[in-house]
Amino acid sequence: MSAMAYSTVILISALGFLMWPHLFTKSYSTTEKRIKLTTLAFPIFGIFMVPVLFIGFSGIGVVDPEALDSSDELLPYMITNELGASGLLYGLIGAGALAAAMSSSDAITHGGAVSLGRDVIYPLKTDLSDRAQIWIMRIGVVVIGLAAYLLSIFGSEGIIALLVGAYGSISQFVPAVYGALIWRRATKAGAIAGLIVGIAVNYYYQMIADSTPLDMNEGFIGLICNIVVFVAVSLLTRPVPAELAEEYRKA
Repeated sequence: MSAMAYSTVILISALGFLMWPHLFTKSYSTTEKRIKLTTLAFPIFGIFMVPVLFIGFSGIGVVDPEALDSSDELLPYMITNELGASGLLYGLIGAGALAAAMSSSDAITHGGAVSLGRDVIYPLKTDLSDRAQIWIMRIGVVVIGLAAYLLSIFGSEGIIALLVGAYGSISQFVPAVYGALIWRRATKAGAIAGLIVGIAVNYYYQMIADSTPLDMNEGFIGLICNIVVFVAVSLLTRPVPAELAEEYRKA
């Protein structure tokens, strides 16, 4: 991996990590005080990622690359072949890994299902009953979970590639989110147009093109196009009324 590819992957991962839908859902259902405390404590999360890096670095000198079909197999291989512990420890490590995966996957799946029901289907059919919306969200959980399972099994070369590909799409929300917060001239049409273009460019380079300009990450290229379209369309369309923008700023 080149320096350009590595740098853009890190950047798009950092931005995309903050754009998952379940984070917005949680922010709507909590208090201002708790949000501030979470923001202050959030950097501590990075400290717990350091041991994960050390595990990967140690595997470089211990495990023969030919023994693995994928880099995702490094930790299980080291536990079962190099650790030399009892089966009980294997079970505890596996249970911990499963619990960590479930804590994120269930929140993301439910967050996506809520967004599907409230932000996609409900605006198209506003006379839906509460019961109908609940069933739409339940079906969304099953569909999103099944799609994630199939993609994880058949749609990627490994966990890292799958995660980076997901960040390439989810990071396209960055211009709309931050534009709404800091740029009064931003418009809904600009946000939608930029989002569509960014996702389309990202998928083009992920699925169709053989390479990217300057070896940049696909999502990063989509994000650049997204920002350009977002700014251009916002400047060409009618802005939000000044009174509404000022009310939003003071909220």
